[in-house]
Amino acid sequence: MSTVSRLRRYGLWLAGCAAIVLLYVWYTSPITVPDAYKGTAADPSLFYSADQLRESATLNAIRNAIFFFSWPWQWAIYLYLLTGGWSRAWKERIGQSTLPAIVRLPFLRFSRVCGVYLALFAA
Repeated sequence: MSTVSRLRRYGLWLAGCAAIVLLYVWYTSPITVPDAYKGTAADPSLFYSADQLRESATLNAIRNAIFFFSWPWQWAIYLYLLTGGWSRAWKERIGQSTLPAIVRLPFLRFSRVCGVYLALFAA
């Protein structure tokens, strides 16, 4: 079995698991208020209309899904940076700088994290 077909099979398996977890997160998002707080100022049904409550539940599920997908996406970008040569290029460029040695490593790590977050949230 070739490496490409093995990676494709693994990717499909991973996507299937992600879809199952996403469905679980979507349908089990807690949108009910505990009985102790119903009718109090903590109950959104007092100041939201039915449409606003439905939109709030939908947006809550979307927020949970985005949180679920952000962690693997972040690690995919890390792996791409490490295997694509970007990490080596950053290391060489920072190594050529005039920064003290004690500052270079934290700066390298910080720049990699900033690169990942820019790739995640600027797109």
